[in-house]
Amino acid sequence: MPSFTPRLIVEPDDGMEPVREFIESARSSLLIKQFTFTEDSFVQAVIDRKRAGVDVRVMLNAQRSGGDRANDDTYDRFQAARITVQ
Repeated sequence: MPSFTPRLIVEPDDGMEPVREFIESARSSLLIKQFTFTEDSFVQAVIDRKRAGVDVRVMLNAQRSGGDRANDDTYDRFQAARITVQ
């Protein structure tokens, strides 16, 4: 598991790797609040942390203001992985 040194991540300039490294660095808990969470590598990294024994809890928006329900698949994947998700 990579070591993570706290630092400011500026998106979208810094890209996905620092975010993935941050998720992968969680050792005891990982709390996420995200409006839209659809990047497969991030979803899998969160599931992997749960499988590694990390206490993972996630809050997702049910839908965007236009009615799009982009998080439905992610919600289902987290529930299947026994991640606390709302």
